[in-house]
Amino acid sequence: MKYVILKNNCVTLLLTHRLIFNENIIMKIAGILLLVIGLGLTLFTGFTYFTREKVVDFGGIEITKNEPHHMNIPLVFSIAAMGVGGILLLASYKKK
Repeated sequence: MKYVILKNNCVTLLLTHRLIFNENIIMKIAGILLLVIGLGLTLFTGFTYFTREKVVDFGGIEITKNEPHHMNIPLVFSIAAMGVGGILLLASYKKK
């Protein structure tokens, strides 16, 4: 759309631009992103992190050990992410 403003015998032309990202593009990006995240969660089902625990504290001498902790990600979360991503992707194409 174009708007013309007349002020002090000068003509100013204002152009209004549409947003680059409309709803369909945002839904497509979110759907693809959720599909990729769901696939990644399916392939990498967990991760391990370490905490440092103090074993002995004798004056100026400290002995510590690294304690591993394994965190599992349930398969249900990856399937749900892929399902929601697929639904968003299909809905973005049917919305046209």
